[in-house]
Amino acid sequence: MDTNNGVSTAGQEWVRKKVPVWGTIGEAFSFAAKNFRLFFLIMLSGQALQALAGVIPVNTYPILAIITAPLSLGGLFMSLWANVAIIAAMAKIYYKQETGFKDSFGVALGKIWPYVVNSFLMALITFFGAILLIIPGIYFSVIYSLVPVAVIVEDHRAISPFKMSAALIKKYFWTVVLYALGVFVTMLPLIIAVGVPFFYFYAPMMKNPEAIKNMGKDPLVSVVMLVVYIAGAAIMPFFHSISFMIYAKLRDAKQGSKELSDAEALKPKLNGCVMVILLVLLTMALALTFYFISRGFFPHK
Repeated sequence: MDTNNGVSTAGQEWVRKKVPVWGTIGEAFSFAAKNFRLFFLIMLSGQALQALAGVIPVNTYPILAIITAPLSLGGLFMSLWANVAIIAAMAKIYYKQETGFKDSFGVALGKIWPYVVNSFLMALITFFGAILLIIPGIYFSVIYSLVPVAVIVEDHRAISPFKMSAALIKKYFWTVVLYALGVFVTMLPLIIAVGVPFFYFYAPMMKNPEAIKNMGKDPLVSVVMLVVYIAGAAIMPFFHSISFMIYAKLRDAKQGSKELSDAEALKPKLNGCVMVILLVLLTMALALTFYFISRGFFPHK
């Protein structure tokens, strides 16, 4: 994606521009609604295999598990692919570039692995920050909240998604915090409207093991599952648009800033896969440490 590589050229002194919280949320909703057809088709294609696997009556015909297992795995991949494709489509539309259904998935294909690696890395960093102290966990979750968007919009080989996220949020930390709170308040009624009927339908079944066992035999369950998948495909464009729009607005606001003018400072210094491996090893070491400490403090009798 040609977006000036995410880096502005040094020019006149940068002046901090206001990024309105409610205005950005409103623009995100308007952007998703205006391009809803494309975004909905992208998300629906990501849900298709999972929806198909969900309506196959495996409980009635166990042999069909041969089909549902690969469908479920394929559905997970397609869902991930669609989540990357929709952000790629949003970036191209926002920056006035031609795009479409096929093009969005084509661009996204090369971004899937970097997206997975960097998102996982972000989650681990936030997790460790939360374990050590609550405040670092909150801080990391804010300054790195734009990593999943940055890795798709920018060239991850030339620009570190972590450095880009931190550079954009610098001097806008509380704007991003208020934006997150505003999004929560705005989306809560929608989440309740979709979630309450779903749990109302499933709650009685969860208390009855026999009902759970026979779920696949009830045609109504299949219908409900299809409705849930379609509803999810219809709602997700708005969630993705909210994530993308704050990124785009901060990126616009910080053009000409010192943080975006220094291309060298934004370059990745360490391979993301190496970082993930190191953090996974650290996680295992901490888990073993806590395990042995717990056994020491609470010996088995």
